[in-house]
Amino acid sequence: MGPVFVKEPPNRVDFSNGTGAEVECQARGNPQPDIIWVRADGTAVGDVPGLRQVLPNGNLVFPPFRAEDYRQEVHAQVYSCLATSPAGSVHSRDVNVRAVVAQYYDTDVNKEYAIRGNSAILKCVIPSFVADFVKILSWHTDQGEEFVPGDDYVVHQYYQSEVNNEYVIRGNSAILKCSIPSFVSEFVQVVGWQDDQGNSFNPNEENVVVQYYEAEVVSEYVIRGNAAILKCTIPSFVAEFVSVESWEGSDGSRYKPSTDYVVAQTYQPEIMTEYVIRGNSAILKCSIPSYIAEFVSIEAWIREDGEVYVPEYQQTDKIPQGITICHRHEFINSLV
Repeated sequence: MGPVFVKEPPNRVDFSNGTGAEVECQARGNPQPDIIWVRADGTAVGDVPGLRQVLPNGNLVFPPFRAEDYRQEVHAQVYSCLATSPAGSVHSRDVNVRAVVAQYYDTDVNKEYAIRGNSAILKCVIPSFVADFVKILSWHTDQGEEFVPGDDYVVHQYYQSEVNNEYVIRGNSAILKCSIPSFVSEFVQVVGWQDDQGNSFNPNEENVVVQYYEAEVVSEYVIRGNAAILKCTIPSFVAEFVSVESWEGSDGSRYKPSTDYVVAQTYQPEIMTEYVIRGNSAILKCSIPSYIAEFVSIEAWIREDGEVYVPEYQQTDKIPQGITICHRHEFINSLV
């Protein structure tokens, strides 16, 4: 009998450096299958002293570690459990492992000034390095009052929706907007429109006048050899009901929007300098020229000393030829 999972690991495992984590993987079969942990590219992982250990029972262990021992290729990695035997093999779902370095943080609320009796929107500022792992349970005032985000604090008062006048030539179309007071706009929805004669119009109906229209292209002048962006102008009354299928040149040539017309030329990615206190983290951005940005992806980041950092969504040991690689010229003590 081929391998069958008895206990498949979860899709996501988040833990702090103070607690560590153990990811279980158990399988059965005849003969009893072996448990192997592999990366997203299929390469097997082994023990890393003090940081990662594969137990004889097949569990993957991440012991508690010091903040300075954080390693992205270990603690921010995509793993999967492989159960294999002479009778076959089976892969588990991807296991997204993410370790967080525990450190003190404090939330803050920026001041907002409003006229007495008016409303104000307050924002709870949470440090970015912990924002994904905490949630707001309640708000408290200086007087000890408590407000829960799930409750709807709406002032019950009279309001009226209005429609601004739009003047058009008889027979033409116009777009009308239903104005609703901001303090209640999130709690009501437009069910229908009514005119002075009592006629009703529902928003989900397509009230479009069938009439002739023509798409146009505005002229763009550029130096010979340069590129230009052309826009297909479609009348507003029909723009939501048509789509551009293709572009045609005056010589009869046709271009489809889904096709990528890119001029092959040399380009160079760059990284903006970021200064941080030693031991802190920084977010670096790889700047890629706009004309090529949609056609390349970042496979890795490389430091001046040759150390390679691979994004957790694309962990690979080899960098494919022709793929963009961002070089980091400034030394940052830690990169999380």
